[in-house]
Amino acid sequence: MNHLSPALEAAAWAAADGVATDADLALLERDPLVWRRQLEVLIDDTEDALDHVRKLRGPERGRVVADMEAELTRLEVSYGRLLSPGDLNDALVEADLADGNANQITDMITCPGLDFCALANARSIGLDYYSATELVAKVLLRVKR
Repeated sequence: MNHLSPALEAAAWAAADGVATDADLALLERDPLVWRRQLEVLIDDTEDALDHVRKLRGPERGRVVADMEAELTRLEVSYGRLLSPGDLNDALVEADLADGNANQITDMITCPGLDFCALANARSIGLDYYSATELVAKVLLRVKR
């Protein structure tokens, strides 16, 4: 664990939980890069703890795993909101998961229609409105960085 400060950690958790005060937000917004690093540390720590908890046995295991997975999801969503689209695209390009075409005409998922494409069902689950970069980002937030 390499936490930056207890106050920053508490503010990052409060922001992830949606209960941050104005003082918490001011502390975090003072240095977004430090806020991002703090979230990365919290995500890594939570993933490590979740790996440990998944190995435990007992009647409470399922509830504890579910609670920790919910914590991890809140942190990942908070991290995703913190990244600007440019930062996210740069990270995807660096990981060789994107072409560096965010907000360009080639940054889209298209479907020729119901008769020719399995993606036609995407509209029914709301995927047809995501750009390719947004879709990859949503997938990456579910995968360890």
